[in-house]
Amino acid sequence: MIYPIKFDHFGYKFLDRGAWGELHSGVDLNGPGGGNADLGMPIHAPANGIISHIGLGVKNWGNHFHLKCETPFGVRWFHFGHCQNINVAVGQEVQEGQAIATLGYTGGDWTAHLHFECKKNAIGVNFYPTKDTTKEFILENYEDPLIFIDSVNKHILE
Repeated sequence: MIYPIKFDHFGYKFLDRGAWGELHSGVDLNGPGGGNADLGMPIHAPANGIISHIGLGVKNWGNHFHLKCETPFGVRWFHFGHCQNINVAVGQEVQEGQAIATLGYTGGDWTAHLHFECKKNAIGVNFYPTKDTTKEFILENYEDPLIFIDSVNKHILE
């Protein structure tokens, strides 16, 4: 598995408290240029999978989509938020490393970045944590996507 973008900076990290007090269910990745210098940068599929959902102009997420992947640890749904462009269709099979979208800032008032999640369960595709969402709920349904990718790669090497 690979990381979806080459990144040098983080915004919010997994389980950080967001601007409205909500627990962050993923990681915000900024490309090497930082700010809007990375607008339009390619986002790559972290693994082989099938596009299971696309949402355009959704509040908080903007243009976003889910990639369903079989992994050594079971099925995972990777969520990609704030995309400028989405270059895939629902039901499309994609290959690890394939350019599938571009970095954007849709859905909110921030600079270009990728909101990247790893869902353990098929919870609602437009689910957005609120300040009332518990840490237990997040941990039951999500995991840090970067740590998950590293775990899969370590497992494959063993």
